[in-house]
Amino acid sequence: MKITYRQASRDDVTRQFRYYLIKLDLPEIAIRFKHAINATANTIREKPRAAPPRRVLNPQLQNLRS
Repeated sequence: MKITYRQASRDDVTRQFRYYLIKLDLPEIAIRFKHAINATANTIREKPRAAPPRRVLNPQLQNLRS
């Protein structure tokens, strides 16, 4: 499974990473955050049906899991 990120998602991750790195001066936390994002994406890629499906009314979101 290919993981794609929307621009808004990329922006959020970048903003949070910079917050830890620059604003709070916590480079260790920034790196842990980045690794956690990557680990989560890898888990989703390897096991895309691991989470239960969500019930949604919008047909475009019928395969959404959480």
